[in-house]
Amino acid sequence: MSKNFSIYIHFPFCEKKCNYCNFYSLANRTELIPRWAEAVVRELELYRAEFRNKKLKSIYIGGGSPNLIPKDSFQKIIGAVKNFTDLSHLEEFTVEINPHNFSDQLLQTMRDNGVDRISLGGQSFFQSELEVLGRLHTPQQIQLAIDRIRSFNFPRISLDFIFGIPGQDLNTWETTLEQAVKTGVEHLSLYNLSYEPGTPLTQYLKKGKVEKLDEDLEWQMYKLAHNYLKIKALNIMKFPAGQNPKLAQSIIRFIGKGQIILGWDRLLIPIIAGQGDGIQQICNPILIIFCKTKNQLLRRKILTNLNIVWKDCSYHCEEKRG
Repeated sequence: MSKNFSIYIHFPFCEKKCNYCNFYSLANRTELIPRWAEAVVRELELYRAEFRNKKLKSIYIGGGSPNLIPKDSFQKIIGAVKNFTDLSHLEEFTVEINPHNFSDQLLQTMRDNGVDRISLGGQSFFQSELEVLGRLHTPQQIQLAIDRIRSFNFPRISLDFIFGIPGQDLNTWETTLEQAVKTGVEHLSLYNLSYEPGTPLTQYLKKGKVEKLDEDLEWQMYKLAHNYLKIKALNIMKFPAGQNPKLAQSIIRFIGKGQIILGWDRLLIPIIAGQGDGIQQICNPILIIFCKTKNQLLRRKILTNLNIVWKDCSYHCEEKRG
């Protein structure tokens, strides 16, 4: 068994659930946050004996909208983590936030407590696409958020974007990619939109209020991203390691093989793009590339067989398109 481990802490609160989101979260229930923080602290205690002699390599706080975490709740959880294990081997500490609503106080608190990577949910640089997704921020707020985060000396920023949005086309997708690269962030995660049961977007689809993009167009968007980012010297299908190649392995370990996932279990399946030296190709990834096929055989293949090397993913995608 590995002597290293990672922690994912799910923050299940948000201002408003996005139209496509089926992650567990509660909108406008911030009064429950103190109880949630206490529950996380108690849950950490349950794992103390099991992980006593292991090294914590990474922490990831996702949501929901972790930018809503009050300062005292954040400090309480980090204090519990420090009591739980030694942080001297920590290689990366990430927190997700949304571009439109976070305080300087929270950023300072995060930085003071060792957060060194912010994952920012941009999703699109077009207002019409953001509205379809039910996002609360504007395209302009993405860059403003990056500038504010940089002012607190966070060494790494990640940006998330979505392709396959109703009304999106190759031109708007390429513009979003161009703008994303211009921001200079260290990491991009690009996701193919999926229509999950019970979400408003799926209901809109059933009622004819939105039209799902043709799969061939989505496939072209995937290839456009792959080729464009490759030209721009981003490394496709490799994990971003910055100055420390071990970070790539930490990201992989973050979700799998029995690691601590507090609050809620989830599997992320993005296209990964990173820049900088020291980026390694990793076998057996947990975070893996995902492009949809007509019968989604590829998705089932990936989810049931993690013995897929990054360099093979593009080949498998092409192979299944026939």
